[in-house]
Amino acid sequence: STNTIVNLAYAAESAGRIIMASGSVEAVNNKNGLRTLKRGNTVYRDDTIKTGENSRVISVYSDRFV
Repeated sequence: STNTIVNLAYAAESAGRIIMASGSVEAVNNKNGLRTLKRGNTVYRDDTIKTGENSRVISVYSDRFV
């Protein structure tokens, strides 16, 4: 018998990555819930990025939009 392991982070479609995050920066989606974002993290197609008061984020997407 063969065991198959699926990592959901790799199953989701990557849309881009975080270049800079300052303060409270989070991503939320229906599959993985809420997670804190920091520099270098992947942003997925179904993520909504939320920032707290006095927080900032710069992200670059695979289509080159910032």
